[in-house]
Amino acid sequence: MAKQTREQLGVKEGDQIVLKGKVTFARLDKAVDGEALVSENQRRARMGMLHTKPFRSVTIEEPEIVQGDGTALAQFHGQEVYNSKSTGKPTMSFETKSLYAPSYGHIQENGTIMEIADPEKNPAQGQVVYLLITAFKAKGFNNLGSTFDTVVFEKGPIQFYEGRGNSLAGFGQAMNMPVQSMTNAEREAQQPQEKPTPVGAGVGADQGSFGGGGFGQAPAGDPNQPAGNQGGFGGFGQAAPQDQGQAGFGQPAPEPNGASPNPFGVPEGAMSDQGSPFGNSGQRGKSPYA
Repeated sequence: MAKQTREQLGVKEGDQIVLKGKVTFARLDKAVDGEALVSENQRRARMGMLHTKPFRSVTIEEPEIVQGDGTALAQFHGQEVYNSKSTGKPTMSFETKSLYAPSYGHIQENGTIMEIADPEKNPAQGQVVYLLITAFKAKGFNNLGSTFDTVVFEKGPIQFYEGRGNSLAGFGQAMNMPVQSMTNAEREAQQPQEKPTPVGAGVGADQGSFGGGGFGQAPAGDPNQPAGNQGGFGGFGQAAPQDQGQAGFGQPAPEPNGASPNPFGVPEGAMSDQGSPFGNSGQRGKSPYA
């Protein structure tokens, strides 16, 4: 069966879904550019793929629809799932061509999402992340595209890829001296700490940006960034603009303790052949991501 386009499925500009998965590969620390981009475009040309501009990317395995299940955008990306040749597990890959890094958050034990600074590192393999996927229309193009606006880390310690090369270990070997490597937590403790800003649950719907400019906010008119990300990190877990025309799209009223049962603020759909992967019984339902 031929793959259907976003337009054929009824996807609208600004539609969003939230996906959860385990990182298998990521290039988020900086955009692929320069010689690396030349090599990537040569590879794509050999495979009959289109030339690309500088980009960041992330690949996740065992993806789950956390919010937006049954929507047209979820159905479209359900077609994008493929089985990894190395693991045989369902896998998805995403790219963003924005000149700016995505916004980052970290889920806390109390159910809130803390905004964190761009770590300028790549998450390690197996790190659980949530991706906010947004449909957008770039200038000069007739068809819609998708991008990930936000990366949110699962609660608990965040694991980053540190690379295999360790010159200090080489020094220790040459000098016949043991080297004790720092853990990720120890590295984080030595870096300047900024007071995180809570978002999502417990944050008012009128706080669509931070400090006026917005964390991770692209400048107005960025053709490669969806309009929904112009307000910064607030799109992940806050109410959508009223003119978006989607009933229920946004954050429900907070619980008395300030937490929200729906911290991501993305609506569920109503397609008859789609089921939620999180049923009340605790059993996974029918889903193209299962």
